Amino acid sequence: MNKYARKIFGKGKKGRKSKDGPSAEGGDGYDDSGFVIAGLPKEGSHDEEYGEPMETSSESTVQGLNSIFKWLSLKDTDECRKQNQKTASKKALPKYNILLLGGSGAGKSTTINSFANYEKYPTIKDAVKNKFVELISSSFKLAHPETDEEFCIKSGHDANESDILGQSRTKDPMAYRFTFADKIIRLIDTPGMGDARGLKADKENFEKILEYLKNYETLHGIIIMMKSNETLNSTAFNYCITELFSRLHRSASENIFFCFTFSRNTFYRAGDGFYLLNQVLNEEFPDAKLELKSKVNCFFIDNEAYRYLVAKKAGYPFETDQMAEFAVAWNKSADQTRQMFSHIIKKSPHNLLHTFKLNMAQNFIAELAEPIVRLQKNIFSNMNTIERQKQSIESDSSTIDELKKTMHMTISDMKMVVLEAPNTVCASNKCREIVLVNGVKKVDLKKCCIACPVEDIPTRKKGNNLTIFIPKNNLFSKGSCY
Repeated sequence: MNKYARKIFGKGKKGRKSKDGPSAEGGDGYDDSGFVIAGLPKEGSHDEEYGEPMETSSESTVQGLNSIFKWLSLKDTDECRKQNQKTASKKALPKYNILLLGGSGAGKSTTINSFANYEKYPTIKDAVKNKFVELISSSFKLAHPETDEEFCIKSGHDANESDILGQSRTKDPMAYRFTFADKIIRLIDTPGMGDARGLKADKENFEKILEYLKNYETLHGIIIMMKSNETLNSTAFNYCITELFSRLHRSASENIFFCFTFSRNTFYRAGDGFYLLNQVLNEEFPDAKLELKSKVNCFFIDNEAYRYLVAKKAGYPFETDQMAEFAVAWNKSADQTRQMFSHIIKKSPHNLLHTFKLNMAQNFIAELAEPIVRLQKNIFSNMNTIERQKQSIESDSSTIDELKKTMHMTISDMKMVVLEAPNTVCASNKCREIVLVNGVKKVDLKKCCIACPVEDIPTRKKGNNLTIFIPKNNLFSKGSCY
């Protein structure tokens, strides 16, 4: 079916409107406000503009065909040309990918909601009068102004958001798209670092982020978010900053921006968090040469205005004069946001291939530790055997001919075997079997598959550990069973 027919029938499975976010097929979902919740791109998916044609009844099919003929008859009319120009203009909008990183509780998800509303509504009054944009669900608690009792505020439901205290609210990376200054901004929300479950959870979250970024070729901006009033140079804080910078390629430094939340406490200027971050960067990453400058790569916002919208919708009784305070927060934060996006779109995009290669090299070096330790252990074992034999010879009074007949020494050797094809074996204790080879006990690992090249197992599957042997270069890689 040509694009004109698809235009008449409307968007199909991939392009249908949905309040529930991305479609199951991996396309973009649309909410009532027209903002897009971008799901994972699907390989080989259909045209984004027109999608698949929907199933129709025979009567609607006839009406649709009549509409098609009418449309085709208008192809050369002014009306059709205007429609084509409008479609072409929509398709021509440049897209900018922006990654949001930061510690748990820094307010990444709330900030995305705020960004969308700043662009749609000039003032907070406009957002109150109309239906404000809510891309991600919100949940927080306030004390009732009269009774001082707990007032629970919850708006929307998002399966990707967790309400468990201490854990990162965002479970998996997810992209949200909206228009800014005739440009499409795609904000990628991510799980927060400093998860209460420990370093293992942080590492898993960062692997999720890297896996998700494989859907994109470039990043125009990397926004690192932290609280403006952060004062504690804790182990968790240092780990978050160190982990973020150690995983990004040096060339990404040109695209890094810092967004400080809760900035009302610092009067929307540099505060304790700014100077703490500057200290950490100078001490831990002097080679990065990242100079923090307000209104250049550092911006200060406060999301309390958006929280006000959510709380008011939930029926929280605000005092009349409080609206003016939230209006100030809205105006200042909106201005900072626009300045930040304006700086980002001027930057040359970061090629994500550089970051992927860096992380592949880091993983490869880490995975070499096991075979290197085994080789070293074997060397020390042989050295001890030789030393024992040497001492035995020195203390023995036998002749050389007698020693040749009685003295024997066994030296272990490790040999690299080049496989004809990649084999995947399970390294779990459950899959190991002890077998006798020439009277010597050896560990036999269960083969999961033969002649099967396996890539990126760690983030795709969960289960028992795997050791993958790749032919010719004998690389080692750990993953998970199917």
